[in-house]
Order: sequence, then structure tokens, then C-alpha cells
Amino acid sequence: MMGRKLSAARPDKPVSAGDDYYKIVSILKEKRVEGEKQYLIKWQGCKKRTWEPAKNVTKDNIVEWARKCREESIAKWVRKRSKERATRRAAVQAEK
Repeated sequence: MMGRKLSAARPDKPVSAGDDYYKIVSILKEKRVEGEKQYLIKWQGCKKRTWEPAKNVTKDNIVEWARKCREESIAKWVRKRSKERATRRAAVQAEK
């Protein structure tokens, strides 16, 4: 869960003394730039968030991001289906 060295920001705490790498707290967004995936990273101890190419992000972080996206997608689908069912139920009740 290590990220790259932050050049534009000075986080309060590096992962260890003398270490120039900082811990990734979470991935916030994903985008493609010229066909390359990039992730918006929230760093531990740093208010600045940066867009990083996939090569600067660990596979564990990417897997966690994919899992989170999948769960949010499923939850959104369930909410939509529940709303549709409630609307249909109300229409049936109105007909009676």
C-alpha cells in the first residue's frame, strides 16, 4: 500500500523515517488519459490528492477500488429495482 514520492506536497508523516514514500489511504476516482488508467489518490497525512498512473498504485489498492465500485454498482441497482417495485405496487393499489 505504498505510493510514490509526493513532490508537490509535504505530508506530515512519511511511512517511516527517511522514507520518501507515503501510504495510500484510498482511491477516490478513476479516469483514462491517452489510454492509460489513472487514479485519484488520497494520501495518509497529506491534504493534497494527486492523479497517479496505475503503475504507481499497488494491485491491492486497485483490487480494493474495484470491489468498492462493484458493491456501489450493485447497491445502486437494488435501490432502483426497489423503487420500480414500489411504483408498480402503488399503481396496482390505485387500480383497485
